[in-house]
Amino acid sequence: MSDGKKPSGFAKELNVRWLDELQKAGAKVAVWSEKVSSEAVQLAHNRGLKVWVYTIDDPALANELLDRGVDGIITNNTSLIRKTIALRRHKAR
Repeated sequence: MSDGKKPSGFAKELNVRWLDELQKAGAKVAVWSEKVSSEAVQLAHNRGLKVWVYTIDDPALANELLDRGVDGIITNNTSLIRKTIALRRHKAR
């Protein structure tokens, strides 16, 4: 919420209500779990928000989330995720 408190009664999925609260707080990035959907990412992007997910240490899951459109990945294994992203770029060529 815009007062810094976690809203009660909200679903644990990134949805319109969460996005409304993030915008009220002036956020530019929604940081969410791996449970974020492609639709939620698109809703956030439509509002000008970036979506980052945490804590992703598995390359297959990282690829799945990147396919959903997330903008960033928080990880404990930066070299592994960096390699995963590099391989995606190489395959896209």
